[in-house]
Amino acid sequence: ATVATVVAMPRRSAARALTLALLVAVAGGIPLHSHDAAAAAGPASPAAASTGAFPAEGQSVASGLASKGAFPIEGQSAASGLAARRGGGGHVRGGAFTAAAAERHGVDWLSIMERLLKWRRNGIQPGPEFDFVPQLVGSILPGASLKWDAPCFSATSAVVRDVPTQTKDGAVVTVTIELQGRTEMICEDAYLLATPWRYLLLDEAISGSHVEKWGPMTSDEHEDLLLAGIRIFRFPHSIAESLVDMYDTARLFASGISGPAAVSQDLADRNRKFLQLYANIDMPPLPAKPATLDEALVKSGDFFGIVRLDGLDPLIMWGTGSHLGHTAIALRDPADDALYMCESQSKSNYWPTDRIQCNHFASWMALAAAADYNVVFMPLNPEARAAFDAAAAWKERTSLLGVLYGFPNMLFGWIDTPSSNFPHPLSAELLASAFAVAEPLYNHLSPVPSLLNGAIKKRLGLPDSLNATTASLLLLAEKRGLSAGQLLALPEQDQWIYPGKEGKDGYPAGPSMVCNVFVCRMWKAGGLLPSGVNCAEFTPFDTYELALFNADSTALPCQADAGAPYCQVLGSYKVSLPHANTHKAFEGMREACPTSPPDYADRLAAAATC
Repeated sequence: ATVATVVAMPRRSAARALTLALLVAVAGGIPLHSHDAAAAAGPASPAAASTGAFPAEGQSVASGLASKGAFPIEGQSAASGLAARRGGGGHVRGGAFTAAAAERHGVDWLSIMERLLKWRRNGIQPGPEFDFVPQLVGSILPGASLKWDAPCFSATSAVVRDVPTQTKDGAVVTVTIELQGRTEMICEDAYLLATPWRYLLLDEAISGSHVEKWGPMTSDEHEDLLLAGIRIFRFPHSIAESLVDMYDTARLFASGISGPAAVSQDLADRNRKFLQLYANIDMPPLPAKPATLDEALVKSGDFFGIVRLDGLDPLIMWGTGSHLGHTAIALRDPADDALYMCESQSKSNYWPTDRIQCNHFASWMALAAAADYNVVFMPLNPEARAAFDAAAAWKERTSLLGVLYGFPNMLFGWIDTPSSNFPHPLSAELLASAFAVAEPLYNHLSPVPSLLNGAIKKRLGLPDSLNATTASLLLLAEKRGLSAGQLLALPEQDQWIYPGKEGKDGYPAGPSMVCNVFVCRMWKAGGLLPSGVNCAEFTPFDTYELALFNADSTALPCQADAGAPYCQVLGSYKVSLPHANTHKAFEGMREACPTSPPDYADRLAAAATC
């Protein structure tokens, strides 16, 4: 009856109905074996486990739910499991379901329900985090068709009607999706159809032809459709399963959003596991607390690398191949030789100050310890220290104080190529459409400028004062023959100045700088880098890879691995920096580097030239 009801519903409601039926079934006590689901689901939080919503650490999903009476325990039949829970009889709701009845009718209901409950099917990522990101199937221009193979329907195709219907609100076209070649009795393929103007989510579970209306469209949107088509993305799982993956992903970032400054043990472990699985980065616990660094040994130009296991730093590390997520530089005031830690920073629950800033060394170290920073110290080598013009760097630092953290720079310093910087299956097309569609919400919620608009204007030679949406700027780029990937790959220039903001929460105009870009600019101002280096194109990896540091580990003022140009001065987990101190700076450095996780072999192979 449930299957018949679902089939009769509109197809986009099928997945929701199946999910609802499952919830009702579990609430009503229908037993489900879930051995595969248990293995895929992994450990759950202690809080959830204590309520019985999830199994406890080290306990399988099946055994965890069995302990609450929801599932039969290992070796117990479905019927007897329910009997134990309800007090006898082996029946659910007066004999609506029994093991004997299931066998008599030849229906393997437990197997069916197990398939429906599987947390993950044909997952792309090594874990649940970011496994909701859909893969680009292709774009459909009006009058053209697209064919592809999907997990549920092996023969899937789509076509856009080439003659739009005109309405008073704009043109409307139809998208026809043909689903054939079902591979399983119960399965579904979930899709995102998108342009920079609109999107449509589809959970397709029924064979046949399905027609969707697209519109009404403005003239700009219709022009974009003619140039770039409707982009089709396929989710690794159903929409419902993708929501679970989103939740697991959000759990990586819990400590960076609210709550105390410290990173909890659970959060640190979750992020360490993420780095191991996704980026081959291991951060084992340190055997002992690092020795206190004597600030008298720290000189102007010395580098500090940071990892905070809060979701954001590991995300940066995964995307760029870096073993650091944040950076800072030591500078001494020429007037009194006082030591400051200078950085591009954003205010958060663990950091009290926004924008480009300098804090006294002792104050910075106290804040870093409270925030559970894992910090390595990398002093300049004798040659670089002698060449570094500390006064010039201090002057540059003074001119940049108070400039907004480089939000536009966050994307463009990472993306150097049209398609070879994205962790699979992320794509430039998905990023561009997502930013454009989300722009109204972003403008409503965020006090900082769009991550894209100002930077796109620079790349298209448009005035900062131009009032344009992300969608309209992407359309203009398309008209100039630039795809989303080509546009994002255009190098940021150090000389570009982004507008400031007046008023109580204002900030001065200045270049767009994330943390490592600011550090690089200090070295550049101090004469350590050639003028042809665009610091704005650097990532944390590119920064510590520069051959500027002391290679004699025995000369470092703290415990260091043999041959390492750095030593750890703060934190609970070991920070390792492979490939540190290996490449001299050259003009155009790091403007066209690929970065493909998890081994980043393409980035390492191109390091001498990209």
